[in-house]
Amino acid sequence: MEDEEDEDKEEEDKGVLDDLSGFPVHLLMRGSLNDGRWEAREEAEWRAGGLMETLDRALRTCLKETPLVENNPEGGQPSSPIRMVTKWVDYSNKYGFGYLLSDGSTGVLLADGTHIALCPQGQRVSYCAEAHRAASFLRREVPASLAMKMGVLHFFTRYMQEWLMEGGHQQASPASPPSGLSLLHFAKSEEALLMVFSDGTLQVNFYHDRTKVLLSRSEEGEFLLTFVDRQRRISTFPLGTLALEGWALPLRDRVAYALRMMRCL
Repeated sequence: MEDEEDEDKEEEDKGVLDDLSGFPVHLLMRGSLNDGRWEAREEAEWRAGGLMETLDRALRTCLKETPLVENNPEGGQPSSPIRMVTKWVDYSNKYGFGYLLSDGSTGVLLADGTHIALCPQGQRVSYCAEAHRAASFLRREVPASLAMKMGVLHFFTRYMQEWLMEGGHQQASPASPPSGLSLLHFAKSEEALLMVFSDGTLQVNFYHDRTKVLLSRSEEGEFLLTFVDRQRRISTFPLGTLALEGWALPLRDRVAYALRMMRCL
């Protein structure tokens, strides 16, 4: 009986993806935080309850249960501001992939698979040599062994602040900066940039119209879907609200693409 149920579930999931595919995903570039001694990291992330499996299940459920309507419902205000990437730069072939968050924090997934980030509000630096193992330092107490990586972080920070435009900026609360937040995965296709963070946030930026979709969680643990439209207006919806009120085709298609892209990691 279990085998039949598993087969039915696979066919159901396949139908969701096939019906909403639009166009295939071809990754041009990808990067991940070191897995260290976790030789089966990808398997751990995708097994039941793992970070990627949890995101995958939330998106699949949303695509399956949310009806199509002419316009998206009116977005509400989350209990705390949504933290999102507002600027990014990719020099991953040589230095790494850098990003600026809406709370003013910056981070770099370095070319060697390590991660370093700066939270200006607390003047603290977080360093991850491998996934799920972060060390935190006051900015003035960063070890000399990290001097070169701090130099890369400062280079990316200055470049993004001086040369790049904000994209869908929303100021997050400086009173509660993320503890050891790191970029676990990024991927680029011909259509979009995908980023997955250690707190379970998924963000996908679409190049052609500069729209964005984010899947995150509220302080109460509820899944939230945030959409930044072509006019850079930000709307946030609990997934339960979308299931009841529906969504418009442009948002559904972007979520479907995000799911397909994530499955290519």
